[in-house]
Amino acid sequence: MKRILFVIVAVWLLLASPTSIYAQFETASVLGYVRDGSGAVVSGASVSLVNQETKTQVSAQTDAQGAYQFTDVKIGQYQITAQANGFGTSTTQLFRVTVNARQRVDVALKIGSNTETVTVDAAEIRTESSPFSTISNMIRSSDQNAFVREPSSRS
Repeated sequence: MKRILFVIVAVWLLLASPTSIYAQFETASVLGYVRDGSGAVVSGASVSLVNQETKTQVSAQTDAQGAYQFTDVKIGQYQITAQANGFGTSTTQLFRVTVNARQRVDVALKIGSNTETVTVDAAEIRTESSPFSTISNMIRSSDQNAFVREPSSRS
């Protein structure tokens, strides 16, 4: 009787858990380094991994050594985008993540600048003129820090 009970429990365990067994092998890891053009690591860079089929995106930041890692990545085709202050945004070519792999994808950032837009409202710009706004003659006095204005000759 114990033997039959053991067989039933063993069969039940095998049939009840195949999804969790297979799930361990349907994912992979994507990891790498973000570096600048000279090969120096870029810490604190934002790295995004985008699945090209589902358009799902996960993000991470590089550590002090410029490393990033995404775990439990489903198999498929992906692209990585990285950006950091003082650098332009860089996007990798498409790559395929395979089952149970540790896929290394390094990203190189080019030095650039963050785009900053300044908007000036023309209504706020004022130009004023007055008869005394033009100083035609200035003579430096004997004191190097003082200026004397000579009156202009007007007719």
